[in-house]
Amino acid sequence: MPGSLQVLDMEALRTDTRADPHAAYRRTALPLLIPVGILAFILLFIYSLSRVYLEIQGNGAVALAAGIAIGVLLVAAYFANNPRAPGWQIGGVIGLAALTLTGGTIWAVSEKDHGEATGAPSAAASPAPGAQPGGAAPGAANAITMGDFFFEYQGTRSPTISVPAGQATTFDITNTGKALHDMHVASGGKYDTDICGPGDNNPCSDPNQIRAGQSAKITINIAQPGTYDFRCDFHPTMMTGKIEVK
Repeated sequence: MPGSLQVLDMEALRTDTRADPHAAYRRTALPLLIPVGILAFILLFIYSLSRVYLEIQGNGAVALAAGIAIGVLLVAAYFANNPRAPGWQIGGVIGLAALTLTGGTIWAVSEKDHGEATGAPSAAASPAPGAQPGGAAPGAANAITMGDFFFEYQGTRSPTISVPAGQATTFDITNTGKALHDMHVASGGKYDTDICGPGDNNPCSDPNQIRAGQSAKITINIAQPGTYDFRCDFHPTMMTGKIEVK
């Protein structure tokens, strides 16, 4: 109807579009591009940091996480106190963050590939079919397999492994997955440290960071009968099991 609010709105939009040819773009394209761009940045952020954390591990990963958190807070505080900051500053911060994340991802992936190339057995030294790289056959009494993301012992995942009380029992561990793993036993009823390392008296795999294709050993000697938890420190909720001391 002539003179209605709908007609007036349409006339105003047409006038704005003629005066500013980019008005339609800002009203239609930007509301779609902005959330898509934010989602893409979040996915890049999550993927990149996960790769970097897996490669760094330990205290280095904690320091990096703290630094990133402080940086995010400082940037947020700056823009909160400067609501009219020019667009080039916002774009610059986002661009710098994206470049840093991309560079970190490339570094982490290249380090992982380098570790696999130097740590995995060569083709000439490959074990016979059905054998583990450490020499223990699958299902052997003292062979533990780690995959992404599980422990397996004698064909059982998230296993309960029996050991005699007061006697040292050594297990061969093989990482058949692609991620970094370890095996950490809470022999005192709790874990002394979040990740195996200095100051931890609990049994831990040796080495305490087992890369893809590598093998390790762990010796368990617990005097008090009972049931004790073990885990992979890098995937503590997914990779777990129990040690039953008899």
